Amino acid sequence: MAAPLRSIFECCALSFLIWAPTVLVAANFDFNGGQPKFCKPYTCGKGLTPVQKWPLSFESSGCSSLGGGMIATSGATDGSNDIHERCCDQRAACLQTCGSVKTACDEELKKCVEKNCSEKGDDEEKCNQRASIFSIMVSLENCQPYSAVQHSHCECVPAEDAPAKREDLLHKFYETFSPDSVGKAKDLSKKADTTRKMANLMGKLVQKYYPDTIQKVKDPNAERMEQLMRESQKATNTVVEEEDVEADEDDAEEEEVQEL
Repeated sequence: MAAPLRSIFECCALSFLIWAPTVLVAANFDFNGGQPKFCKPYTCGKGLTPVQKWPLSFESSGCSSLGGGMIATSGATDGSNDIHERCCDQRAACLQTCGSVKTACDEELKKCVEKNCSEKGDDEEKCNQRASIFSIMVSLENCQPYSAVQHSHCECVPAEDAPAKREDLLHKFYETFSPDSVGKAKDLSKKADTTRKMANLMGKLVQKYYPDTIQKVKDPNAERMEQLMRESQKATNTVVEEEDVEADEDDAEEEEVQEL
């Protein structure tokens, strides 16, 4: 294969790798001038109240999933993102907590990352730049992913049954993560007497007993991108091998001509 043709192929492959992630994550974005969009919290029908489902199934793929996966494909990730892993995990759990408000989860992420950056010393400026990227990405997310996880983690129960459900949830939570604290469940459930208050309480408990409260999972967008990159690399290697074979054949022909 001639060098210009190989260059064209490599250029096309690179363009594909740039274009593909954009297509994969674009559906998760709401280009609203960069302004956070308020997403309506989960609600139930008349006479029903949303409560957290049990067992808890909080999952997080870390910072790579921010902005619908755009962080993973934007070039904004490096080893330093590990210091923000806890912040990203807790934001993921916040979004999955029944009754949470997306803008509140995003604000907690911002505060957590800024706190980390303030402790970075000489690298604080670079850290803050990355924190700004995080904020921009989450502000561009549309409401669909948030609404979907709320639907998955909430259940609607008769309003009169909600207090008992909340107490039972807290009892099971402490049994799982801090058996010695089971006795706190009853009093805490009385204080957390609304869906929003319960969401705030759950957020604090999830943070307190982290990382046991959150299961780490692979980001679906990252998996798809890895597959795309593997396929692209395989295709590139094939082209290089074919070019090498053609070059060897040309050299052999030239040697034969010289021998004549």
